[in-house]
Amino acid sequence: VALTANTSTASDNRQRIKAIRIAVVARSSKRDGALVSNPCMDTATSAILYYGPCSWEGGPAIALGSSADTEWQHYRYRVYQTVIPMRNVLWPDL
Repeated sequence: VALTANTSTASDNRQRIKAIRIAVVARSSKRDGALVSNPCMDTATSAILYYGPCSWEGGPAIALGSSADTEWQHYRYRVYQTVIPMRNVLWPDL
């Protein structure tokens, strides 16, 4: 659920959030001579979604470069992801 301050339903949408999903991308400090990283691809259509590693399947990716700039592909990346449940929101108000 995307929250925007300009809508009258922002408060209602905020009540629907049950967890927050976070992805952190770490890049190695060593530059490899060959291209070692691939862009994030759509598994159904094999189309390039983003020029960077996928943060999670079916979700947004971290855009690190462009089709013209392949410098980002000379580094190795690791994606760490987690889901943080909003503890006080799991139970409805009594």
